[in-house]
Amino acid sequence: MNKQHISIIGAVLILLGLWAVFHARTVEAPTSETETATTTPIAIDLNATSTTQNGYTIERVIDTPVQPSYPSLNRPLSPQATPAQIKAVSTALDALKKNPNLFEQWMQLGLLRFILKDYEGAAQVWEYAGKNNVPGAYENLGNLYANNIKDPAKAELNYKKALSSDPTNPGYYRVLAEFYQSIGKNTEAEATLRAGIKAVPKAFDLSVLLARHLRATGNILESNNIYDAAATSAEQAGQTALAQSIRDERNQH
Repeated sequence: MNKQHISIIGAVLILLGLWAVFHARTVEAPTSETETATTTPIAIDLNATSTTQNGYTIERVIDTPVQPSYPSLNRPLSPQATPAQIKAVSTALDALKKNPNLFEQWMQLGLLRFILKDYEGAAQVWEYAGKNNVPGAYENLGNLYANNIKDPAKAELNYKKALSSDPTNPGYYRVLAEFYQSIGKNTEAEATLRAGIKAVPKAFDLSVLLARHLRATGNILESNNIYDAAATSAEQAGQTALAQSIRDERNQH
């Protein structure tokens, strides 16, 4: 390559360099709207339900206080409460305020409210205890609705809940059957007792209750058969005194 060619190439490179410098000085950097939006302070009026900043609407979220999941511990006492009853309620309330998971205290509080004839308050407490699988809570509710509040539908519902919570507890079959008898549902009473005998064969009191029920409804033959079977089973289980008592009752009629 001769010197003339080199000089031409050099001149071209110099011109390109000058153009680049000139272009860089004359072109302005664009303004970034995004950058401006993110660096502008946002002022929010805390008393307003919403505010608008830079084209955006910001809604205020109202905080809702979280309510406790357990029954109120501030329920007023009956004016007829004795000093001893007031003290007992206060003791239970103090314990529960420190630890609301003391379910024995919840059951005690329900009983105290029941004694003070605050049946609604007792129901609230026992319903809470029942939802937390406390033994006896649903049976208490069943008795409360059956005998005090006089709501048979809720009584039946809670007796059934008690039975579902422990199908091997013969007491739950007994109270449900007796409830059915009290409201004239003899078919349901008989079915409940038979289910209990099947679930808990050694619950001889259920057999005796069924024998009594059948005798009362006129089915003497089956009643005697159930008495005999219950007496034999009790004797085989080593409960000779109970077996004799069952036979004595059978022979009285």
